Amino acid sequence: KRMWRRQNTAVALMTQAYVKLFALIYIATTLVVLSTVSYQLLQSRTADAQRIVTSLRGADIDSSFDWANWRRNSTIDTRDTFVVIKSQDETYYSTGSAAFLKRITGRRLWFGTIYKARERYFYYYQTGHIGTMTYQIYIGLSEVIGMVMTVSTALFVTLTVIFVLAIFIVRQLAKELNAPLLTLTQAVKQLDKAGTKHLQ
Repeated sequence: KRMWRRQNTAVALMTQAYVKLFALIYIATTLVVLSTVSYQLLQSRTADAQRIVTSLRGADIDSSFDWANWRRNSTIDTRDTFVVIKSQDETYYSTGSAAFLKRITGRRLWFGTIYKARERYFYYYQTGHIGTMTYQIYIGLSEVIGMVMTVSTALFVTLTVIFVLAIFIVRQLAKELNAPLLTLTQAVKQLDKAGTKHLQ
């Protein structure tokens, strides 16, 4: 019974050590992967905003006619991308922008680039100047968040499967490594008993 307990103790110690090591690897891997994916996706939104700015500069907007022409030729997704341009005398809104601004009224700007609308959606925000006009661009981050969630789920499932398989392998390895020690312990005990009987 004592030897069986020792074997179980050794296996348990190795398993615990592996679990701690795997937990550290899991946390580090998750942080690195999600940070990298989030950064790259956010950079893609920054690039989208820059393309809109380039388009606005090329349009040379200084009247309602120019703005209407830009809106007509623009390829932005008006469902989750909103553009507002303000001049000294006029404010121009892309489709749905006026209603969108009401949804973020009073909302705090996070990290200088992220707005949270009332319906739990997040938007990348960029502002700047084109000549004497000020532009504001809001681009939805629902696709970014969806991609991060997908990567998180895939990562969790993959690492969980690896963890379960590895625990089984570690326990088997621990038993195999512990076997010679148990054999040696048994042999020493048998010799000790034999020596005791001989002296008696």
